[in-house]
Amino acid sequence: MKRKNGFTLIELIAVLVILAILALIVTPLVMNIIRKARISADKRSVDAYGRSVELAIATHLLDTGAFPTDLNSLTVEYTGKTVSCNIMQMKENGGIYLSECSVGTKEVKDSSTEDGWYHYGTRDLTNEEYVVMYGDALKTASLAYFNTNGNPVEDYGTLTIDYKGKPVACEVTVNYDGSIYMTKCKVNNVDVTSDTEDGYYHYGEITFRPYNIGDQVSYNNVDYYVIKDTDSNVTLLKAEPLTVAEVNQYGAGHVNRYTSDSVGTAYNLNGYGGMAYYTSETCGSPNGSYVDTGCTTDYAQSEVKYAVDAWKTAQAPQALEARLITYEELTTDLGCSSSYCTNSSNSWLYNSNYGYWTMSSLKNEASAVYGVRNDGGISNYVTVGNYRYVVRPVITISKSSI
Repeated sequence: MKRKNGFTLIELIAVLVILAILALIVTPLVMNIIRKARISADKRSVDAYGRSVELAIATHLLDTGAFPTDLNSLTVEYTGKTVSCNIMQMKENGGIYLSECSVGTKEVKDSSTEDGWYHYGTRDLTNEEYVVMYGDALKTASLAYFNTNGNPVEDYGTLTIDYKGKPVACEVTVNYDGSIYMTKCKVNNVDVTSDTEDGYYHYGEITFRPYNIGDQVSYNNVDYYVIKDTDSNVTLLKAEPLTVAEVNQYGAGHVNRYTSDSVGTAYNLNGYGGMAYYTSETCGSPNGSYVDTGCTTDYAQSEVKYAVDAWKTAQAPQALEARLITYEELTTDLGCSSSYCTNSSNSWLYNSNYGYWTMSSLKNEASAVYGVRNDGGISNYVTVGNYRYVVRPVITISKSSI
């Protein structure tokens, strides 16, 4: 029998199966090529837009002699696909970072950079620069909250912070005026330390709260009065003197060692601890009425200094110094006359329950120092062996610590 030309049904089915298999294999490859081509085209569009922004910056620089302060006000000559980006930052050299770029409605990242941003005339940000950017964003949010509410935010974690870099975590302190400082910062769990003197990142052009003489300040749950104020530090007089227990604790081994009626313990002056300014085997009678050879009015060698230093270590560890008040501070800075502190504006300088030591010796006198009496008078002859005067420390401390 003569065979007719053509394909049998089985042969046609076999061809269709082969074509279907080829379609299953080839179609994803073709679609992937098309997708990559589109992504590549979108990246080229973003890159062309970035170059146009660079050119606009250069043009502005040539026309005005300065870099623009607002990139959104630039006239960018770009005619490609619609590109929108969040321009994160412009560096001093005119280079820029573009982030959150999209072509149409599709987000397009730069896969060649670690942060996915498009960099022009710049380099990848360092971890410290990320912290700085985070701090700027946090400062803006904090100041906005302050301006809206009239008080600093209590929990900065509730702020809406416009930051889109690597994850940053810091210990943050919000100041009274809404400005901030940050410490113990990490970027992706990598420690980042500021090179500032205190190791903090400061934002908001921080100006610490100004204090007036006599203002009350609390530090470590202890009350003080302001006796001197500077831009960053404040000097404080403890509101209450050291108690009997505190003098015995912090002045251990240096309290009234050679007095006949109170050997080795503080004199109880209405609950406050009296102690001699300086004692030796021949320095100080039981009531401090006379002194002999071997006494000194030098605060650095005084018994009182031992108590003040030990108290500072335990109770005021952040203080830059601890000491006693001086005669010059009383009469020059705090409004006292040469012999009295009885003005209504400085009544906090004395108390009817006690008299307290200063660290100023009398001129040409080797056995007496100035003291503030319980009536507000400035005694000009308190013998260093007198144990009926109490210890009222003065500290100088950074305002960032209070």
